[in-house]
Amino acid sequence: MTGSIPTLHVLNRSYSSWSLRAWLALRALGVNFETVVLTVGTKELPDVDHPDFPVLMARAGPTSKVPALHITKPNGEIHIIFESLAIMEYLAEDYPSLWPAD
Repeated sequence: MTGSIPTLHVLNRSYSSWSLRAWLALRALGVNFETVVLTVGTKELPDVDHPDFPVLMARAGPTSKVPALHITKPNGEIHIIFESLAIMEYLAEDYPSLWPAD
């Protein structure tokens, strides 16, 4: 990966095991990244049925899906990759050791 430090947007782990998968892959590979935790289960936002939930999720990107990996390319363009498997496929391009050898 080139450019600045990538940012992984995740939902707090009690709501999203998918977010944890992408986070674990980045950690296991030793990638320097930042994490933005979109927190649900607080007094202000008690659950996913709360009217402000879509506003919170929009912080992850235009699809409002998590996990979402934000990558700033050297030309300044921001690429957003969402869903844990897609994020891991992207990571495997630079870190082929992510997948087991045949």
